[in-house]
Amino acid sequence: MHQGADGERVKTVQYLLNAQGSALTVEGSFGPATDSAVRSFQSARSLTVDGIVGSNTRQALVA
Repeated sequence: MHQGADGERVKTVQYLLNAQGSALTVEGSFGPATDSAVRSFQSARSLTVDGIVGSNTRQALVA
């Protein structure tokens, strides 16, 4: 999942990012704010910083 995606899965990611300290509006659109939050989360967890919610980022979000 990456910038431009939308739907319930994006809402879930936004909710999980907020649980980790982000302050996103949970509206289901993967725009610049969500991209920035994903990149910050990835950097803080020493993950590849690419703005893509792949398997490693998803696992870290739910851990």
